[in-house]
Amino acid sequence: MRNFSVHYLFVLFSLIVFSACSCSKNNDFPKTFIKSYWQFNLHKNKPQHNSIIDANLVFDDKVILATTDGPDNRFISCVDIENGKELWKWNNIYQPPTEYFDIRYFSSYDDLFFYQVGTRSYCINLSDGSTHFKERG
Repeated sequence: MRNFSVHYLFVLFSLIVFSACSCSKNNDFPKTFIKSYWQFNLHKNKPQHNSIIDANLVFDDKVILATTDGPDNRFISCVDIENGKELWKWNNIYQPPTEYFDIRYFSSYDDLFFYQVGTRSYCINLSDGSTHFKERG
């Protein structure tokens, strides 16, 4: 019985020592850590169904969100991750006000953002929100 207690104490002591050694003393956070929290209204008026974004649309220091400015005004808004300020809004779609933003898959290359809805393809400049191209097949 005494032998069991010694082993138990040794295991417990080892766990405490090894867990203490793995702690970081300088509290460095990864670069993806958000320093401050902010809020951003997705809808200017009352909440509405505006779009479906089933993709992680985070690009360096900005995030893409679906927003509304009334029942028939839908936008893609680019928001600064650090402070929550809107950088630009885009809604150069083919069928407003009936077309919803439906982004499930996307591509990005050289500060351009591509997505497709049905037969409609869109490419947006991430720097300023301008339409790089749009095509309908």
